[in-house]
Amino acid sequence: PLIEDAIRKFKTADLQAALDAVGVPNAPMQSIDQVLAHEQTKALGIVQQSPDGRISLIGSPLSFDGVRLPFRLSPPELGAQTKDILGSDA
Repeated sequence: PLIEDAIRKFKTADLQAALDAVGVPNAPMQSIDQVLAHEQTKALGIVQQSPDGRISLIGSPLSFDGVRLPFRLSPPELGAQTKDILGSDA
């Protein structure tokens, strides 16, 4: 609460600039919508289309030689693997 009260009077960009100026690592907290819309998220290709094109998902955060790991399989439809998981009696 003390820190919150102390920084409430600053705009995010001003506070970031002040912290950057004295070498303090920092980043603003962002909502999921802000993260998904962020230029770095797009540049890194974090959001990927499933192989069947049905949905977009968060991909692996790892990349090798600049290439992000692709999805191998699309997620199954709801209930598609019930018998495999619970047995043939399900």
